[in-house]
Amino acid sequence: MSKKPRKSKEPMGVWDLLGQTDTDEAQTHPLRRHPELTLRDEANAITVQVFRNGFLENLHAGRWSPVLSDPAFSRITNEEMKKLMIETSARLAHWLYLRELLLDEQPDAYFQIVSTIRWTFTKEWERRARTCELPAARQAPSLLCSKCQAALHDAWRFCPLCGTAAGHPSP
Repeated sequence: MSKKPRKSKEPMGVWDLLGQTDTDEAQTHPLRRHPELTLRDEANAITVQVFRNGFLENLHAGRWSPVLSDPAFSRITNEEMKKLMIETSARLAHWLYLRELLLDEQPDAYFQIVSTIRWTFTKEWERRARTCELPAARQAPSLLCSKCQAALHDAWRFCPLCGTAAGHPSP
């Protein structure tokens, strides 16, 4: 397997290069000639350490709300998105810094980190898939606000959007 993208007859722009090298081969390519670890294993380790175990986990915590399945509503505020991106970028910069230090000086230590994360946190994660289909949206809620038509949870006594008292049907 070659690290170099397939040669084309015409010069490629950077965006073309990124698009044409987004292949299945990238998912299975060995990590610096390591016999067991792949670039996907490294990507999964980076994802869990940099993205998943950060502010995103706080956003993910809590109970489901019917508002979350309505695409008309935002699921994240601008302030939350800003915090997520700043903190994720800072964590990624730290990972890349550590990666550079270790791969230059102690590559086996870096491979051990990636391997430990793989077997501890990401062993059930996809190692080849490049996309994932989401399940169909949940069925329409049985209860809607009489004033603004927002989806209401059965336990809610008031609409969180307009404050109207929820009219729960009799059992």
